[in-house]
Amino acid sequence: MTSDERMPTPDEFLFGNGARVEDYFIRRTPISEVICTIEDGQEYSLLISNQELFEGVRARLLELGVRIVERQFSSPGTRPG
Repeated sequence: MTSDERMPTPDEFLFGNGARVEDYFIRRTPISEVICTIEDGQEYSLLISNQELFEGVRARLLELGVRIVERQFSSPGTRPG
């Protein structure tokens, strides 16, 4: 996005291509949150480089009640239970 382009609203960004709330979820780890989408059964991470847009999109998704997936890291050399 160049400086003369208008930043989309969170709703334009999320739903401008026909996506639905059900198509999104937030993956949380101890060090990050990633906004993800599901298309044709595949999960994709949305890489949003504009911090203001990311925060707006994240806030809007939380407001809409999207699913949150918590992921914990395991220690090196250990296997999950």
